[in-house]
Amino acid sequence: MIARLALRSPRAIAALLLMLTVLTASFGLPPRIDGDLLNLIPPDNPSAIALQALRDAPGGEGLAIVAFPEGTDLAAAADALEATDSVRLAFDAPEPALARRLAALQLDPDAVSDLTVRIQGAMAMPSPLLQARLLAGEVLPEPEPLYPPGIVVVIPSGPSTDAWFCETLLADLEAAAPDATGIAGSHIAVAHTGREASADLVSTAGISLLLVVGILGVMLRSVRALLALLPPLIMAVIVSLSLVQIINGALNTYTSMGTAILFGLGIDFGIHLMARYRELRGLGHSPEEAVVASWAEVGPPCVTAALTSAAGFAALMLAEFRGISQLGGALALGVLVCLGFMFLLLPILLVRLDPGPVPVPVSKTSGGRKLGSLLAVGLLLTVLAGTLWPTLTVEYDTSAMRNEGFAWAELTEPQRALREQAFPPVVVPVADAQARITEHARLQGLVEAGALPHVQRVLSVESLLPADQPERLARLATLAALHEDPRSATLPVPVRQALADLHATDLTPVAEAELPEALQILLGVENPRVLLLLQGNMRDLRASNELKQELDGVVEGAASEFLTQAILYNLITEDLRRFALAALAAVLVLLSIDLRRPRLVAVAGLGLLGGIVWAGGGMAMADIRINIANIVALPILLGIGVDVVIHLLHRLEATGDVGVALRTSGYAALTSTLTTLAAFIALVFAENRGIRSTGEAISLGLGLVFMATVLLVPAGWSVLRAPD
Repeated sequence: MIARLALRSPRAIAALLLMLTVLTASFGLPPRIDGDLLNLIPPDNPSAIALQALRDAPGGEGLAIVAFPEGTDLAAAADALEATDSVRLAFDAPEPALARRLAALQLDPDAVSDLTVRIQGAMAMPSPLLQARLLAGEVLPEPEPLYPPGIVVVIPSGPSTDAWFCETLLADLEAAAPDATGIAGSHIAVAHTGREASADLVSTAGISLLLVVGILGVMLRSVRALLALLPPLIMAVIVSLSLVQIINGALNTYTSMGTAILFGLGIDFGIHLMARYRELRGLGHSPEEAVVASWAEVGPPCVTAALTSAAGFAALMLAEFRGISQLGGALALGVLVCLGFMFLLLPILLVRLDPGPVPVPVSKTSGGRKLGSLLAVGLLLTVLAGTLWPTLTVEYDTSAMRNEGFAWAELTEPQRALREQAFPPVVVPVADAQARITEHARLQGLVEAGALPHVQRVLSVESLLPADQPERLARLATLAALHEDPRSATLPVPVRQALADLHATDLTPVAEAELPEALQILLGVENPRVLLLLQGNMRDLRASNELKQELDGVVEGAASEFLTQAILYNLITEDLRRFALAALAAVLVLLSIDLRRPRLVAVAGLGLLGGIVWAGGGMAMADIRINIANIVALPILLGIGVDVVIHLLHRLEATGDVGVALRTSGYAALTSTLTTLAAFIALVFAENRGIRSTGEAISLGLGLVFMATVLLVPAGWSVLRAPD
């Protein structure tokens, strides 16, 4: 019916499809990639709600850290950064006089009183030996700085939820600070993710298309066949990519892989339709007759294959993490769009280009005993592969998925320290200034007691302006007054200098309004809050999950990017089982509807499950770790592997001959598998190691799924078929 419709109105159909392609491309291209994690977390997730509320508040949650080499004029660097449109404020330190006052307030009041007593004793007994004993150790210990030397803190003028702003910010910072030794922060992570994924989208899609064209040229050995298959494929991929962007608003790291994948997946239907068309041409059918007959014979299995593949991919939509669910939706949509374009446009091109016939294979029935032996071998290999599954390992460190040199394990100690300083803090909102004082003290006590091992420091306005400021200043004033005592002339030079510096410091109370605007925003003067500065590799999902467990029941309303990251830990530990089982169930249900007979369903299930077991064993042997990117491999392999199973079983039932089925549908399945492999091999060339690992896992797995299917399905069908 579809083929006849296309042949009756070729110009109208072609014009309609071209118009659809141009229209969707005008709204959905060029693709933009959003690297913000929050946009991939379910909006009703409590951690996501807290983080969104924080970002909506004045000051937001994001800041950037720019590190400079020793000797850099940080004040000039801060001015240059602040001059850019994407930077609201930049600061390295308060002005010197205020810095001295704030530093004095950080001194331990008990230590100040103790030092006062020791200096008074030293002045009373001007013996150098006694003074040395009384004044041993630091005269005035240095307070802990807000940030290490060589760092400029930047408060961006836009949120990290805006991926396009983040890219602009990073470009501005790089231009304004060409000598910077490092730039980090939540905005910067989003920008880098977008950059990497955008570059990989272009490179992997191009490589995928080139590999697909090369394989088709070798396998089909016909330029006309190639020219007939490529237009519907390219148009379908453009429409699919555009629709995904229109529906979701942007691509993400996961859906950016979809273009390369669809070049390999979308051609499968055309290959099977083309193969049958050329066989019928070899039997003497005219191009029009061959098209109609091919669509009648191979069309239904193609529809079943498309629906089962789409169902396998759609199972990914059950994942709570929207990066995975959007990829599943994109692939399911893309497969169906590719099927539609092949059904409607390929008949028109085949009739006009007519790739010509291929020899029709002669029936050569294989012996049942031989196939029974092959089935036994296949089952044995499946059991052996299954024993390797327990050795599969998981990579929890998401930084290991970044480009070379960005993984935590690859950083130097100074680079790790910079990364820690730039980690977005956990923000604990409080009702008012008094509640902030109480909460700061409580959390500081928990940190000192070791109850919050992932927290290195508690920071709030109280860190700079302690609640007992009057008492501290009084003790400091008593100490500073010793500078005016004539006996101080007998003290060692370092002590006299320290007293002189303290005496010259303004020891009046510091008001919150005197703090630099950047510090007021960071510490939440107008929006009272307490910050928990984190330590260690917080890009490790285990660490972020542990942090969440540490804070649950301890703090109310805590907000941090790393608390939302705990959902990714659940993705690996819980969601994988759910959507993998859902994919398997959906595929088997649709196979049962299509194949109807229990023995055929059993053979199909044997081929699919055997292929998946082989794939898992292969990943274990190749030491490919499961991570939050390649976790999609299992449902994708199910969706792809079912295509081979369906076409083989339909051909086996139609011919009743294993040899003919393998030399016709088997050869077409090999060609389609190779083109699909090409798509995933293209991902191996990605710079992002998460995308690369997905390519490695699915390329290896798909090869093994094909081998297992071609071995188990014909052998199983032959053994279970009814006797002649």
